[in-house]
Amino acid sequence: MNPEVIFRIESDPGHGSLRMGLGPWCMDDAGDFSPASLAVGVDALLGAQIHLARFAERWTVTSELTIDSFADPEPSARYLDLRTTHLSNDDGGGAGTCEVVTDGGRVIASGLLRSRYVPPLPEMPREFRFPSKEERVDEREPKSVLDAIGGRVEMAESGARLVVAADSRLRNFSGVLHGGIVSTASSLAGLAALDSTVPKRIARYSVNFVRPVPIDVDATFEATPVHNGRGFGVAEVIARTADGKIGSFATVTAYARPDDAPTP
Repeated sequence: MNPEVIFRIESDPGHGSLRMGLGPWCMDDAGDFSPASLAVGVDALLGAQIHLARFAERWTVTSELTIDSFADPEPSARYLDLRTTHLSNDDGGGAGTCEVVTDGGRVIASGLLRSRYVPPLPEMPREFRFPSKEERVDEREPKSVLDAIGGRVEMAESGARLVVAADSRLRNFSGVLHGGIVSTASSLAGLAALDSTVPKRIARYSVNFVRPVPIDVDATFEATPVHNGRGFGVAEVIARTADGKIGSFATVTAYARPDDAPTP
C-alpha cells in the first residue's frame, strides 16, 4: 500500500502520464470535488519523470509543488488523466509541468514540480506498476480526501491545525511522508483556517519542502490566515519536524464558490 494506491492511481508515471479514478477520496466532507486530492498524482507523475530523466545516478527529491485549479470535473466524469506538458533537467535538478484533464476533455488544473539532487539513496525502481482496480478489491474506500490521508482538523486560536496520523502507508520511496500527502494536508489545513461563513474552493496551493517529514510520528500542519475575506482568502501553512524545525511551508488561496460568492 502507498499513497498512489489510496488515491486510485493506476498508470505508470514513468511513461509521461497517469490515470486517477474519481471517487470519495477526491471529495471534501460536503461531497464537493477537492483540488487537494490532486497532489499525490502530480507529485508521482512529475517526480518520476524528472527522476528518470536525470543526468547522473543521483536521487531527486521534490523541493516545490504548485497546483492551480480552474474547474471541477463534470458530474459524469469517471477519471482524470494527468499528462506531462514540459520537462527540463540540469546539473542541479529538474522541473516539470502537467495538465489534469477529465475523461470528458475538460482541463481542470495544472501542476508544477521542481526537484533537486541529493546524495544517493536506495535506487528508485525504473519499472514500477501501481496495482490495478481488480487487485484492490479488498481495499477500504476512503470517505473523503481528509479520510484518505488519515487526517483530522482542529480549530486553533491562530487559525487551524491539521494532524495526519502516523501511517507507514503514506511513505514515499525514501521512507518519509510522501510529498503529495504533505501538499494535500497543507491545502486542507489552509482552507480550514479561512472564513467558513461563505463556502470556499481551493484555487491554488504552493508547497516548499525544506526537510523530510517523518511517518513514524503524527505530522502537524499549522495554518494561519494572511487575508481572510469573504470572497477569497490566503493562508500560510507550516509543518514542523519532531524537533521543531520547519519541514514544509505552503501558501493556500481559496475563492468563494460561484453560487455562494458574496454580492459586491
